[in-house]
Amino acid sequence: MKGRCISYSEEELLFIKTNCTLPRVELHKKFCAQFKREELSKSNINSLCKRKGWMTGRTGCYEKGNIPHPNARPKGPNKTSFKKGSIPANKRPVGFERFSKDGYWEVKIAEGFGMYRLKHRVMYEKYHGKIPKGALIRFKDGDVNNFAEENLICITRAENVYLNQVDFNKTPEELKEVTLSLVKLQVKTNEINHTNKKKGNTMPKLYLEKTRTDAIVPAKATDDAACYDIHADLMGRKIKSYLSGSVIFGDPTIKNGILKLTPGERALVPTGWKMCCDPGWKIEIAPRSGNAIKKGLSLINCIGIIDSDYRDEVMLLIVNHSDWPVEVNHGERIAQLSLEKVNDIEMLIGLLPDTDSNRDGGMGSTDK
Repeated sequence: MKGRCISYSEEELLFIKTNCTLPRVELHKKFCAQFKREELSKSNINSLCKRKGWMTGRTGCYEKGNIPHPNARPKGPNKTSFKKGSIPANKRPVGFERFSKDGYWEVKIAEGFGMYRLKHRVMYEKYHGKIPKGALIRFKDGDVNNFAEENLICITRAENVYLNQVDFNKTPEELKEVTLSLVKLQVKTNEINHTNKKKGNTMPKLYLEKTRTDAIVPAKATDDAACYDIHADLMGRKIKSYLSGSVIFGDPTIKNGILKLTPGERALVPTGWKMCCDPGWKIEIAPRSGNAIKKGLSLINCIGIIDSDYRDEVMLLIVNHSDWPVEVNHGERIAQLSLEKVNDIEMLIGLLPDTDSNRDGGMGSTDK
């Protein structure tokens, strides 16, 4: 009858309504016997009653005051039921060990549900005390059955990620301590960089590209030095020098990587490096005080500025301020660099703001 409209006569509808309290199986059986409608199924009768609201009146709940049948259960405990003080057959004592589905040993630490802990964590606390919050205990040799004190290491989740990446379990035994130390150093470095980034103290980056294979990397003379020393790269180079307005290319005085500068002579000294920095920063190049006092060498522009978009080789504008010829050797430290933050400025064109200054006059007006 699916997909077709079922028609009922007034007599049939009255019969179903009158007997709607019967169970649907019994109602369907009586209806078919009374009206010879064998094509109708029990679900057809049931759907009609639902649409009309002709319910059986049963709720599925016992009515108040209902008396159970004499044979109805439960009648109380029998010989297989739990009795007060009985102990289940699957009860395990404190200290019982089991192998979990995750592949680790667990030990029962107390009575009650869920009183199992990972055995390697229990053993670590026995050796070293309480485990820090969020820390993991890892088997150094990868053997989950080895609970020796030296085989249990306490690490952070971040360190565990790096150890998994380097396949720590397959690392040779003689390299495990070194690998573990390097991982801890890497994680600590990441934490410091993250903290600095949140505070806006991100370490600036200096990008370098060699133009000569033997160029010397700029480096600090001491750990606390403020600048990085830059070295001259002269071997086999053509130098542009200036003297009394003339320009000399490939100065013939360069022999074996030695540049000779006469008094007052200026030269573009190559460094063997292309350098640049991130936007918002600039590279500042300053003279070295040692060269200034001992040789009279300095930078002609005092402080050299390299913008973040500069991409060519860095050349140093060296000048001999002394009264005698000076030599610059290949690989010699001749300048020093540092990175400085660039601050954008807002220009306000118009009249200067009023001040409370009593100064009258221009440059040199305060000289006595």
